[in-house]
Amino acid sequence: MEKVTLERLLDRAFIKLNEAVNRKEGRLHIPDRTDSNRVSEQELKYLFIQEFLNCEKCNNYSFSIETPTENENYRFSNKDKKKIKPLKYPPEDRTGRCGNIDVVIFKGSNRVAIIEFKANNSGWFEHGKDFLKLANEPNQGHSLLRCFVEVYSKTDNNLIENNVAKKVYDNEYYPKASNTIFIGYSLYHKESGGYNKFSSDDNARKIIETSFLECEI
Repeated sequence: MEKVTLERLLDRAFIKLNEAVNRKEGRLHIPDRTDSNRVSEQELKYLFIQEFLNCEKCNNYSFSIETPTENENYRFSNKDKKKIKPLKYPPEDRTGRCGNIDVVIFKGSNRVAIIEFKANNSGWFEHGKDFLKLANEPNQGHSLLRCFVEVYSKTDNNLIENNVAKKVYDNEYYPKASNTIFIGYSLYHKESGGYNKFSSDDNARKIIETSFLECEI
């Protein structure tokens, strides 16, 4: 699977989510809440799978949910969340267990993309353990797309620059590796006055605004 195809599917899924949240359109119902724009990662994941299944170009691909990791056993323990400690996954340690990847795309029996979804600016530890799992999975003899996707209810430039970017690049649990794609979607970004999309700029070690891909898959 090409990176541009995966990204377009994610873009389409987010646009459908935005329509459901902000316009009350489509068949996905978002219940009114105190913070009416607050969504979970599950809505975006569901819409992504829907777009994937409706994509003719993806007919030769299959998918799985909550797929066990292949490379290592893990012990994700954070007993003292006030102290940041590196995650460890020694191969000789058999007391751990495999992790799970939110969505895996297959071509035949080979994995071609692995995706972790998060929502509402989750914590440093939650980011770190997903970055670790994504970076650590084997390629299976080909280029494996590794993608971390997060949807935010509300953002502004300060949040993106001083919070999200630090969780991505300065995460002392485990920072995003260069082999991992970061994509962030905001249902409302203050400076643009509407929904927005962000991606990682590894050269500048920052999160930047980026455009939606409009052309067909």
